[in-house]
Amino acid sequence: MSSTALSILAGLAAAGLLLLVVVKQRWVVRRLPLLFLCAIVILLCLVQPAQLTDTFVAMSDQKQYAGLAVGFFILALMPFVICLVRLDDARLSIFDTIVCLLPAVTLAGLGALSAPYSAYLSVPAILVGWAAARWSPLSSPRVVSRKNTVLATLGFLYGVISLVLAFSPVWLPTTLGPIVIFSLGLLLPTLIIAAIMQYPKSALCFLLVWLAVAAFNKQFATIPVGKTQPGRTAKEALEIWLATRLDAADRYEEANRPLPLIIMSAEGGGIYAAAHSFLGYRALTHYCPQLKTQVFATIGVSGGALGFVMERALNHPQADTQCRDDLAPKDIPDAITADLLSPVLANLLLRQPIAWLMPFWNTLPDGGSTLAETLSLALGSTSDTLSNMPEDAALLFVTTDARSGSRVIFSPIRFEVSGELKTFSLAESSPGEAIGETIINAAVASARFPFLTQSAVFNDGKARHVLVDGGYADNTGALTASNLISAIRKIRIVSLKRGDCSTLSVVFTESFLSDADWKNCKLPLFLAHVAFAADPTLDTKPHADPTFVDPLLALLSARVSEARRALNRLQEGQRNPALDITSHVDNGFYEHRIAHSELALPLGWRLSPSRAIALLNDIAPIDLCEVETKDGARWGAAEQSLSVTPEQAKTAFPQRERKVRQEAIRRRTGCSMRVLMRLFDFKGRVSINGFN
Repeated sequence: MSSTALSILAGLAAAGLLLLVVVKQRWVVRRLPLLFLCAIVILLCLVQPAQLTDTFVAMSDQKQYAGLAVGFFILALMPFVICLVRLDDARLSIFDTIVCLLPAVTLAGLGALSAPYSAYLSVPAILVGWAAARWSPLSSPRVVSRKNTVLATLGFLYGVISLVLAFSPVWLPTTLGPIVIFSLGLLLPTLIIAAIMQYPKSALCFLLVWLAVAAFNKQFATIPVGKTQPGRTAKEALEIWLATRLDAADRYEEANRPLPLIIMSAEGGGIYAAAHSFLGYRALTHYCPQLKTQVFATIGVSGGALGFVMERALNHPQADTQCRDDLAPKDIPDAITADLLSPVLANLLLRQPIAWLMPFWNTLPDGGSTLAETLSLALGSTSDTLSNMPEDAALLFVTTDARSGSRVIFSPIRFEVSGELKTFSLAESSPGEAIGETIINAAVASARFPFLTQSAVFNDGKARHVLVDGGYADNTGALTASNLISAIRKIRIVSLKRGDCSTLSVVFTESFLSDADWKNCKLPLFLAHVAFAADPTLDTKPHADPTFVDPLLALLSARVSEARRALNRLQEGQRNPALDITSHVDNGFYEHRIAHSELALPLGWRLSPSRAIALLNDIAPIDLCEVETKDGARWGAAEQSLSVTPEQAKTAFPQRERKVRQEAIRRRTGCSMRVLMRLFDFKGRVSINGFN
């Protein structure tokens, strides 16, 4: 819906409410809690957030019918109970009945638009809720007259739910499902407003107590991340990494090629970014399993950080020396489609308000800790195998210091840049040490986007840092990757026993395809960067309208634009000056993009199986990039790809334009993957070197 239409509807609603207040002030005041609930639900349905609409799709795909039915039953029943208490009358008018049913009916309509089959559950549940409110003992004059008991009972139920959440922050929300949690969360402020209006003096006393409690300087629990000892220097990390890859060095020397050293980055974006980085990394290691052994470090931001954690726990390819052309995996791990949303949502809407009432010390787990626990349970026993050993590809997670605005990196490698970032060690202090929980907490610290998962408090032994989502400072991870690449390029000599040499001279080559010089104790390295990112091209609106949220939109858009520019600068820095081709194996920069807007991926913590399958189809489209091998056979099954000129795209219908754009992104990603495969293609089976 356009901003103009939204503004008109909002203006009409505000005018209608103002007219009612003037004409029938007492009528409006008595129904204010319900009008508040209706306004919130209608606003959500007008905005249609992708996470909410995809939740209906996810629950339908996973056959969570009970959660859908119970959620709509509660949302239909509770407004009647609140209305009966406020009006002090068991006989409701037709208009009051409509007002009570409006939130559930509106939300059911949104669900039907997203997942039509959800209507088969939402409509009967609403009817049952309405019938229970109208013809059950709840609507009897005897019950209505005891409004104190009714409100106390509802408050007791919410208290029990909050108490259970305090001790079981994951089990109860995932059992109930997001729609039940969402309904309970919507009804809680409605119930609070009704209680305040029913007992204004008691509410005033409670407010004074709350302000007194909030005035205390409360101490929050710190996240269990990081160690006091410093991390390894870039040189030490490179020496350990090379010492476990001498066999690979021998193969590349025999092929007269430099040894690839790959750094990966994955941008933020919630669960879709996690799915993108995990599925994309898995597809690359499927086609060329030895790629994983050549990865020096992975830099994850927000959702991308969680994707790299999933990959480390779930993906264990065999380090073959031969790339293969069979189809990429089509299965989707349960961790990708797991319900990471309900526990976080329950913490935000039901448990977090309790935390602010605790003076001095807050011992309740916050939303970030809840997300970390949920992710650990979704990974199962594989979370115990997570490691960040010196010989592994280093896991780096980017966060933002909320006070200084600088980057705070959890990393086993130390490469601090004065005034720009700080690194804290994230590695085993002894072999076999279990740090799976520490790695997960560090990754979630990178994904703490207030208010959903709250900021984190990190104590490094010298000072306390308040950390938030890494996307504020470096959403694509490009700035951190540039800093790490600069630190590596400064290395000239490494202490490494190879043949008759005890030390090796590091030579960074500009071209991978040119013959490399391995003589005289030289170590030729080819630095490569793989970037997982959504395509920056979005739908452009020729006639944009100003809105009251423009300042917030400007801040978010500027953050994204700056991150894109950083990625472009990194690409230019990696580019071989002798080449005029956009993407070439010698440029050392390989993009793995997805058509985020065309796939309608949600920015949240739950991805439906339908959306995951659509994303999976765009993860490894190497078949769209036609390649002839030396023996005349095709690599993969080439398909006709859609490509049009910009002029043709402008004249196409919107749906056709989006499809063309999506296919163009898929084709470019497929070709970029083929270019990357040349780093491991010793037999020259892939003839593509670059493309424009």
